[in-house]
Amino acid sequence: MLISINMETCKKQLNDLKKNLDFVISDEKLISLALDISRAADKKITIHINDFKLKYNIKLSALQKNNVRDYILGLDDWKIDGILPIDKKIIDKNDVLLAINLLEVGIKRNQAKVIGTIKSRLNKKDNEKENISNYLKIIEEYEKNKNQLLIIKVEPDEKNTIERVRSIIDQEYANLANYHYLTIIFENNSWQTISEIAIYCEFFKQEMNFRVFNKKRIEKINELSEFIKNNKNIKHTKEITNKIEDFFNGVSYGFQFNDLIISDTDSTKILVMQKIELDETILPCPDCMQKNVRGNSYPSLLQRSFECQNPSCPSRSKIGRGKRFDYFNVKRNTYLKIKDTNNLINADLLKAFRRDIFSNKNDYFDMLIQFFSWSGDKVKYISDSKKLDTKQKHNRKIEFCRYSNYKIIKNNNLFLKSLFSEIIKNINIKIENPNTKIIENNFSIYEGNSSNILAGIKEKISGAITSPPYYNAREYSQWPTMLCYLVDMAVNAKAVLEKMESGTYYFYNIGDIVGQDNVFVSSHMSNRRLMLGFYTIMIFEMLGYELLENIIWDKGQVQSKRNSTENIFPSYIKPINCYEHVLIFGKNASKVKISKKVFMIDTVRKINSKGENMLGHTAPYPEQLVKLIFPYVNKDNGYLLDPYLGSGTTIIAGYKNGYKTVGIEYNESYFKLAQKRIESSISFQQNIFSEQKEEQAEDSSPDPSSSACDIRI
Repeated sequence: MLISINMETCKKQLNDLKKNLDFVISDEKLISLALDISRAADKKITIHINDFKLKYNIKLSALQKNNVRDYILGLDDWKIDGILPIDKKIIDKNDVLLAINLLEVGIKRNQAKVIGTIKSRLNKKDNEKENISNYLKIIEEYEKNKNQLLIIKVEPDEKNTIERVRSIIDQEYANLANYHYLTIIFENNSWQTISEIAIYCEFFKQEMNFRVFNKKRIEKINELSEFIKNNKNIKHTKEITNKIEDFFNGVSYGFQFNDLIISDTDSTKILVMQKIELDETILPCPDCMQKNVRGNSYPSLLQRSFECQNPSCPSRSKIGRGKRFDYFNVKRNTYLKIKDTNNLINADLLKAFRRDIFSNKNDYFDMLIQFFSWSGDKVKYISDSKKLDTKQKHNRKIEFCRYSNYKIIKNNNLFLKSLFSEIIKNINIKIENPNTKIIENNFSIYEGNSSNILAGIKEKISGAITSPPYYNAREYSQWPTMLCYLVDMAVNAKAVLEKMESGTYYFYNIGDIVGQDNVFVSSHMSNRRLMLGFYTIMIFEMLGYELLENIIWDKGQVQSKRNSTENIFPSYIKPINCYEHVLIFGKNASKVKISKKVFMIDTVRKINSKGENMLGHTAPYPEQLVKLIFPYVNKDNGYLLDPYLGSGTTIIAGYKNGYKTVGIEYNESYFKLAQKRIESSISFQQNIFSEQKEEQAEDSSPDPSSSACDIRI
């Protein structure tokens, strides 16, 4: 029995529902299908499954959870080996009556589709094996003569390194299956090289036929043009307009940034990119194998998805909505279902690469194979290192090619670079007075826009450090698009550069984030991982800074939904992002010497045991970061600048360590918060200093018991 109630209590409702059906079905089977299609008890079932997982301390993959759900609903047998079946009797009369009612509502809206769904789900299990077999043939044909993973190992920097890697990418792009991965291994290469190649990967092609963008093209041109026109620090010229139109002539694409995985010695960096190219090929629904689909949705820019329109598809919803799917997710789910053990990622490997900082002792090549390709896939490995001693690994065919054999082909300049080159050329900072200023002996703080205030302040700047607002990451840092954000960051960076003394350094803390870039479309379609660090390098170097170093600081065991998946199979696993960059730029400055390792720095604890924000700022940064620049600032000859002061950490750390500092904060609330924190910290430091002086005075005063004037009776 599926449910713990008397079937007779639902008899009338079941008979009413059956009057709409043109086929014979048992009461129990109809209840199971009604619950399945309507999902009336899914919330209760999810809680029950979670309790079951806790009881046995197990993880379940998405497929296993679906199996457990089907078992509870009476649609499938128990298929998890070594564990006793879950209790099925959690469904009650109310769940059943709700499910029947929802199906009747669906039938009134679209009788043919809902009845077709009920009928097709009767035979769903019988057709599943055949559907998997058919889709494997579709995948084979779709990816015929393609590689499913491209690995490039870059040789140490030489004159033509960037051009050679770009040329390899150009020549191998068509040979890589769509939606699959490019991974580039950098061994002791400069951050300039890595940055250049990463940006090239994202923008080196242009799609002219993306209908969703073409409808909004003029709107996007006007959006950026108006933003620049309204920026008083940029002279809007005809040439800027031309560059904006060139950039928006089509959709720039190539690969989407997924990860930059770094060794703990900072010697190895692995760039992970996913190929996404527009492909409008109609695909059959994986559950009914019909091509009766419509496709107006794109889960990611240029990545088309479909909705099944077959009224008899077993995956239609309670209101007759068709199954939604895209090629890459269908491939992943199909490979999950065939249960090839070669696709199961090794537990030790999972542990070693759980975070995006890994021990240099670990086998990253094995990780790339297991994380980013499937059993039966073809892997192309391009390197001048020792040739691999195997042509097969984890049932993947591996083809080896020499890195130096690829001809260098001249690449055209990216539209992105041309655009920002023209914008930067026309930056002309307007000087403004601060709204508020507080000037003390050892520090100054100003309220206002640092881009406009800097040129007018009297303090001599002998170094700068900041953690800027991250694009649309907080309520106080919102821009229409990522391009607008980069424009503002460029204006501010120019203002800082012009104020800094020659021979000084700018330490710039930035991290990669996930968000909607809104560049070509302003919707969830543009949601992706944004490599803010590399965009920053591009802009700063265009302005005239020299990138001298990049300190990687490890935030430790951060909370993240990344890697929370229970599908321990290729393309599902993503290392948790646990580091940020401190980019060291110089203005006619000497090279810096830093330890070639990743720094561990504890993040700021801003939430107390009551869940309250103790600092009042959503993104404070640790004092240890400020200390990184102290060896590169002249203590007696100028001020250390923070153009995005935030909660005042730079001023506090500078005061504690005897450095004169100046900070500028645009947000009035945060300016007042910084003022309060600085005053509190300085008062505390002064009290400690006074107490120390008093203790020293007491220690140096004469002891009466040992005095020559002491007379004892």
